[in-house]
Amino acid sequence: MLRARLSFLMALALSLAAIAFVIFPDIFVRLAWTVLSGRSASERRIRVSTRITFWGAWLFDLICGLMHIEVEWPTLEAPIPDGPVIVISNHRSSLDPVVMLAVLRRLGQDNTNWIAKWQMLLAPFVNVMALGVGAIFVTRFMPGTDGRLIERGCERIRRDKAKICLFPEGTRFHPRKVRDGFRHVLRPRLRGFGILRKLLPEAPVLALNLCWENGATGDGQAVTIWGMASLYGKRLSVHAELAPAETIGRADDWLIGQFRRMDDALASSA
Repeated sequence: MLRARLSFLMALALSLAAIAFVIFPDIFVRLAWTVLSGRSASERRIRVSTRITFWGAWLFDLICGLMHIEVEWPTLEAPIPDGPVIVISNHRSSLDPVVMLAVLRRLGQDNTNWIAKWQMLLAPFVNVMALGVGAIFVTRFMPGTDGRLIERGCERIRRDKAKICLFPEGTRFHPRKVRDGFRHVLRPRLRGFGILRKLLPEAPVLALNLCWENGATGDGQAVTIWGMASLYGKRLSVHAELAPAETIGRADDWLIGQFRRMDDALASSA
């Protein structure tokens, strides 16, 4: 346990140092250059997004090396098409955003964007990078405003041909939050995904299932950054499924069904 905590503290310290002194300056300089050189807003967002995806994958590799995390990466039978794609995932730990970036980069996708809760605007460094790619921030308690924000964001997504990422559960998994027959995932929130499907009906959906080795996050102990020492020496299996737009049908039913299947897969691997 002591070794896990020391490895985690080292990973945390090096990650924060890298973000503050390498990653953020690199992205800020590139963002400033695209503005000063008169690049279009779309080109600016794509360039920043590409660097964020690169650094996110690099950061995840660093953390995996320091914390001895083994990863089983997904493969897809069909290539991800050029153009907007909705990317969804279950949400097991604070590490999940960089996991998603690492997975997408290995699948050949660098142009990413996000739907995130408004509290992320308070996160140092992250807020500037998110604003640089035109991320969509939602409040959840102002559905009308959230809908308009997502609508404007979808215009940017279509123009940039970006992959829009979100965690439909809305928060990280914890057993106390489970309901409606789910066991290893939370019941997904339907509104955000439904609006995306309505505004981007041509976009396929890439569903990721993050399956941590039994004991890593099952009791919710990796919900906070400080609890991520529990991931030390664990194995992460990532499963991916690409659903063509024409196979999805009614958004609410498809999303609930998808999370039921993800829940069953997590139960069988527990």
